[in-house]
Amino acid sequence: MANNRLLEERVLLAPALDFSKLPLDVDILLFGESHGHDEIRRYLKLAVPVFKSSGFQAYGVEAATKGREELKRISQTQAKYIAPDKVSFGVFSYDFPSYRELAYEMAVEGIEIFPFDIRHSNYLLPKDHRLTSDQCEKIMADIIDQKVREKGKTVILVGAGHLNRNPHSAIRDRDMLIDYLEKLGHKCLTVKFDGGINYKEREINTYVESAAIKLGRTADTFMLDNRDGVIAMPYNYIIHLPQEPVIQEAMAHPLN
Repeated sequence: MANNRLLEERVLLAPALDFSKLPLDVDILLFGESHGHDEIRRYLKLAVPVFKSSGFQAYGVEAATKGREELKRISQTQAKYIAPDKVSFGVFSYDFPSYRELAYEMAVEGIEIFPFDIRHSNYLLPKDHRLTSDQCEKIMADIIDQKVREKGKTVILVGAGHLNRNPHSAIRDRDMLIDYLEKLGHKCLTVKFDGGINYKEREINTYVESAAIKLGRTADTFMLDNRDGVIAMPYNYIIHLPQEPVIQEAMAHPLN
């Protein structure tokens, strides 16, 4: 359980979102999201120049590895000539335009894009031949590991559940993607997006969202340093996104 007093104090004093203020001296920068929330990718688009200037060379997408050839269509040399809405990522969350637009911005900056999600191919196998969820997490970590060793610093956007370090994973004592990456020796930073459109209307809010509601900060974009674990969420940083219509105004103003 979060220490409510300390949590509220941190939410009250949390600085405005500035991606350049994240400790980016890491091998892998992992952003955990809720799929379907377009505002997350739109904020990340504004941070692409920061990723580039901080030395990140690759961007891993939670898209099926079978779509590797499609990803090549927005390679560094072609990115400026292919409209984001003409690029298909195939299954899972990458059918949403905002994912394609973010990948497009990465490619324009010369950041190599690669898919790491093997689960679609796994689902096509007969049930008695399928890999377990744990095995899938490990293989996806191996794919990312290979790219980091090949290219260097890497940004990952993935469902937040993959970043729930054991024993905070959905199934206790099951290792997740982040566990396997750290076991491979990589220095990782995990960042979870909270807030966003209509979260005040949800029946259950995260600790950060609940504190933001109580303190009147639902319209603010801020980030919390949770490396000491004061907030009972298994992420190093939490980024709070504002409610609409504030978010529409924020999109018109670049962030650092």
